[in-house]
Amino acid sequence: MKGYVGSVPIRAVGILAAVLLLAILVMGPAAAQANLGLNSKPFSSTDWEADQGNTSFVAAKAFDGNLSTRWNSDRGDLNGSFLGTRWDTPQTITKIVVREAIDRIRAFRLQQFDTAANDWADVLNVSGDLYTKLRGNLSPPIYTMRLPTPLQTTGIRLVFDDVIEVPTIHEVEVYSTPAGTLQGTVRDEQGAAISGAIVQAGSERAITGSDGKYSLIADAGTYNVTAEKPGAFRKRVARNVTVGPNVATVDFTLTALPPNLALAGKAASSSDWEDGETYNAAKANDGNITTRWNAREDDEDGSWLEIGWDAPQTFTRVNVLQAFDRIRNYTLQRWDEGQADWVDLVTNVAVPRKGGDVPLNNVFAQPITTTKVRLLVVEADAVASVYEMIVSNPATATVKGVVKDAETGQPIPNAVVTSDLGDTVVADANGAFTLVVEPDDYVFSAQAEGYFPGATVARTIQQGETAEITLVLPPPGPNLARTGKPISSSQNPDQPATNVNDDNLDTAWQVDLDRHDNEWVGVTWENPTTFTVVQLRGIQTLVQISSLQVLAEDGTTWVDVPNTTYSAERGPDKDFFIPEGITTKGLRWYIKAVYAVGDNPALAELRVFNAKIPR
Repeated sequence: MKGYVGSVPIRAVGILAAVLLLAILVMGPAAAQANLGLNSKPFSSTDWEADQGNTSFVAAKAFDGNLSTRWNSDRGDLNGSFLGTRWDTPQTITKIVVREAIDRIRAFRLQQFDTAANDWADVLNVSGDLYTKLRGNLSPPIYTMRLPTPLQTTGIRLVFDDVIEVPTIHEVEVYSTPAGTLQGTVRDEQGAAISGAIVQAGSERAITGSDGKYSLIADAGTYNVTAEKPGAFRKRVARNVTVGPNVATVDFTLTALPPNLALAGKAASSSDWEDGETYNAAKANDGNITTRWNAREDDEDGSWLEIGWDAPQTFTRVNVLQAFDRIRNYTLQRWDEGQADWVDLVTNVAVPRKGGDVPLNNVFAQPITTTKVRLLVVEADAVASVYEMIVSNPATATVKGVVKDAETGQPIPNAVVTSDLGDTVVADANGAFTLVVEPDDYVFSAQAEGYFPGATVARTIQQGETAEITLVLPPPGPNLARTGKPISSSQNPDQPATNVNDDNLDTAWQVDLDRHDNEWVGVTWENPTTFTVVQLRGIQTLVQISSLQVLAEDGTTWVDVPNTTYSAERGPDKDFFIPEGITTKGLRWYIKAVYAVGDNPALAELRVFNAKIPR
C-alpha cells in the first residue's frame, strides 16, 4: 500500500497488502506524478490591473495547484499575450495540461526555452485540427498536450495567438509522467484498411487515417483498448494491454455492422440546445460521431429523441451513443399505428454511473417493426446529449444467469446487470435475468441496492449461443462507523461531528463557519478495526481536493490512504474500495482545499464496512 512512508507503521490485512506496503516503502512515492509547475517561477506578458496593485490574477495563480484562483492578462493584452514559467535547473516534461477559466482561446503555441539560443522556440502550434482535437467537448476547455519526445528545458511558455477576450487560466499543470506509445492498424474482415475508426485507451483516443493506422500516447499502465467505427463496424476490445517505455502494437479486425436504418430516417426531439442549429436532433442520425444532439437547458427528465421513417422498418437493435454519462434511467418505445400511441420496448432501464461516453445498447430477441422509435429520458443528471442513435439488424445471442448473495447464496432481486459494451437488464424477483446481445467478447457485472460490487465475469459469446453465468455480490455487513467516536477539526455548533455517524442523512457535520481549508471529520475506535469500504454520503460543498487518512500505530500520526484523492465537485457521494483491507484505530476525511472562501465543507454520513471485496 504505497504512500505509507517513514518509520510510522500501519497494519494491513493479508500478506499481499504487507508486500505492497514494503515495496512502496522501498521505492518511495512516485515523483514522476508531481506537478512540476508548483515549484517554478511563473511570468506573463501582463497581469490584470497590476498597475493598480491588484494581485488576485497574477501569473503565479496559474501555477499554485488551486482551481479557485486564476491568471488574467490585462485589458487590451489579447492576441500575442503569454503565460509561462521557469526553473533553475532543466526539467523533463512529457505532459502539459491547460485549464481555462472561461472559454476564450482559439489558437495558441507551446514554447520551450532554448538555452543555447537564449530564446523561445515553438514546440506545438495548437490551431486548426489540433486545436479542435485537444479542445474536445468540455466547457471551459481543458487542453492536454502529450509530448512524444520529452522536453528537456528550463522554461515553458504559452503564447495566445487568437483569443476573443483577455485569456484567463485556472491552472497550467506540468508533468514528467511516464508514458508510452500505442500504435497499430484497423482492418475489416477482408483485410481492407478502415479509416475513421476510433481507438481508445483510457481517456486517450486516436482516429485512424485512410491507411487504417493509428497512434496515440497514454500514461504508462494497463488498458482495455477498444476500436470501433460507430454505425459501420462493431467495437472490439483488446484487454490488458501494457503501455510503457516500449512502443506497443495492437492491430484490430472489425466486423461490419448491418446498415444503420436511422440514417434513412428523420430525427425529432422534445427540444434542442440554444439556437437549435449546433446541437439539433438531426445531429443524432447524421452518421458523424463528432456531432451530437443536446436537449434544451431546462429539458432534462422527460426529454426525448426519436427516429421516424416514411415506411415501416424492421430491426433488432437500438444503440444510443451518449456524449457524457448523464442518463440514469430511460425507456425505449415504438410507435403503434393501431393504437396511435407509443408502446414501451424496454421500460425504466436503470443506468449505473460509469463516467465517460456511456452507450445504451438494446438488442431484441424478436424483430421490431415500426415507423418510429423513441428514446424517453426518465431521469438524468443533466440534459441528455447523444452522438448517434443507431438502428440495425445484427446477429444475436443470449446470456442467461442469476445474481446471488456472496454470503448466503440466495438470489438478489432487481439487481442491475450490465456489460462493458453497454448492455443493461434488470434481474427479476428471483435474481434471474436474460440479456439478448450481439456475438462479442464481454465483461459482465452487477449492482444492487444494499450490496457492494462483486467480481466480474468475462465471456466470449458466439452467434446463436445461449450462455449461462452467475454473478455474486458481497453484502456490506454492519456499519463500523457507528461503533466509533466522532472527531473533527472544527464544527458548527448546530451541525456537530456526532451527526456524521448517526445513520441519518438528514443531519450533517459542518466545519466552523469561519474555516474551510485543511479541515477534517472522522471516527476513532478503542480497538484496531479492519475495513475494506468507506462511503462518504451527502458531501455538501465543492471540495477541490481531499483524501482519506488513517491513524498510524503511534496513535498521533495521520497518513494518506493511497488512491483516495477526491474532488467532490463530481457528486455528493463517493465510495472507496480497499480490497486488501486496512486495520487502524482511526479514520478521517481530510479536506485540503475548497474552491472558494465561503465554501464551508459539510458531510452527512461517514460509513465504514468490512465486506469481502474482490481484488
